[in-house]
Amino acid sequence: MRHAKRVDSNHAQIRDELRALGYEVHDFSHVGGGVADLCVRTSPTMSIWLEIKATNKDKLTDKEVIFKTLWADVYHIVTTTREAEDILLCIGLGI
Repeated sequence: MRHAKRVDSNHAQIRDELRALGYEVHDFSHVGGGVADLCVRTSPTMSIWLEIKATNKDKLTDKEVIFKTLWADVYHIVTTTREAEDILLCIGLGI
């Protein structure tokens, strides 16, 4: 039995604000199976995965932990657009 995919209350805001800032954002929240919520293109040859959580206290599911492990170099958990933007700025600066 499949369950409906739940998105956090801040999901749409973060996605839409990143797009408004000019980032190419692909929404994978409907996929499930632990796949991160957003894929953000950072350059012609690189993207990062963003897992959106409503608060810093929210835990990853077992499947999300597996996905995080597989994509550790380009996987980040965020709760705000500012956190996401800081990560994207650091990547752009090579930090």
